[in-house]
Amino acid sequence: MSQVYGAIHLLRLFAKMGPMLAYTALDEKSLQHVLMHIQDFLKYMVTNRSTLFNLQDYGNATPEYHRKVQ
Repeated sequence: MSQVYGAIHLLRLFAKMGPMLAYTALDEKSLQHVLMHIQDFLKYMVTNRSTLFNLQDYGNATPEYHRKVQ
């Protein structure tokens, strides 16, 4: 699925994860542990950004695509 959606969609998940974590039953120590792993993963993405984020992977959707998704 990562080849279909790409790293940008994973970043969108991370952006929404903060508010979602507020609704978990995690204690403070567990929450800090999860946040540490998220930060490590985001650092990995920054380090490997030239491989993970490629402008050529994105394009404009065709009118046919827009008709199908409406």
